[in-house]
Amino acid sequence: MLYGIEAMPYGIEAMLYGIEAMLYGIEAMTYGIKAMLYGIKAMTYGIEAMTYGIKAMTYGIKASAYCALLFLYNIMC
Repeated sequence: MLYGIEAMPYGIEAMLYGIEAMLYGIEAMTYGIKAMLYGIKAMTYGIEAMTYGIKAMTYGIKASAYCALLFLYNIMC
């Protein structure tokens, strides 16, 4: 029993270190969630930029088609 009483402060100290480690784990988890949200936001911006790129590409294709038609019109006339 005497050894149990002597070991009790060490057990309490270990418990406090465990609580501290748990708090650091929770803090790291919140940073992970925050980073995940920023990643999702960046992904949506990337998708938006991709759609603008596709729009610009279609405008380029339309413009080249009009140029080809104009070229053919100039040859025929």
